[in-house]
Amino acid sequence: MGNFSRTFVKLRLQSGFKTAYGFYRSNGGVRTFPFTYATYLKFERGETLPSPSGLACLWRSLRRGFSDSAREQLARDFLRDFSGDDATFDFLFAPLLTAPRPPALDSLLRNVAGPTKLHLSLEQMRVVVSSPEATGAFLILTNSSAPKSAREISAIIGADEIKTRAALRRLCDTGLFRGSRGKDGFRCRRTGPRYSCPPPSPASRPLYDKQDRNLNEIARRGGGDILYRGGSTIRLERGAAQAMASDLSDAINRGGGREEPLGAPAPGTALYLVEARVRKLADLTPRE
Repeated sequence: MGNFSRTFVKLRLQSGFKTAYGFYRSNGGVRTFPFTYATYLKFERGETLPSPSGLACLWRSLRRGFSDSAREQLARDFLRDFSGDDATFDFLFAPLLTAPRPPALDSLLRNVAGPTKLHLSLEQMRVVVSSPEATGAFLILTNSSAPKSAREISAIIGADEIKTRAALRRLCDTGLFRGSRGKDGFRCRRTGPRYSCPPPSPASRPLYDKQDRNLNEIARRGGGDILYRGGSTIRLERGAAQAMASDLSDAINRGGGREEPLGAPAPGTALYLVEARVRKLADLTPRE
């Protein structure tokens, strides 16, 4: 025992979660995980292992686009500890796994960028999606190093200034932002870091639904044009569909690396929403 715990703690730190409690609480606690915090600590200490479904939940909660080799290494260490000794692992599982691959360049870059992320808790996300004004203010302030007033933000998103100011005060109460001293301005408490939201779960899905409605409302007010929309309906096995979802996630993460350095927005810059979805429509074989 201990291989899985060492690898997972390393990935947690690379994802920007400095403490076990911060990781567990920011991702929703028992509302997200099928185990208590006390049990989670046993995973980190190498005293026991999560169930396969618990392992999948832990992986999603890292909020990172780790490489396939990182995922495989975590699974390899999980199975090694599950086997109890190297001889059993080598006999049962090693022949089924490929040799570990060196990390790709994009994986190394993600490891450097990961600790600079700020991970929103469910409580913070609930405030961020509480209204179109709160969502719009959050997006604008996290994409600019310069302070913005309630008037400026309301003009950008086409919102009422009084509602925008109230939303900004609620966001400040979460600790994410602060008012600029001596003038009507708001800015991030930390400049530069990217933000990540809790992974999809029964607790966070209603918040994501509300976020979608807020973003649609912001785009409607701002007359946002759609640069591309496409889709295809294809027949796949579940594993192939999951692989496609992983590829789309990696593509979006790579696209995020194209953004301009954080600073005063240059003329002609705008906020764009990049979306991808792989959704099951119907089984092609009847259920028994």
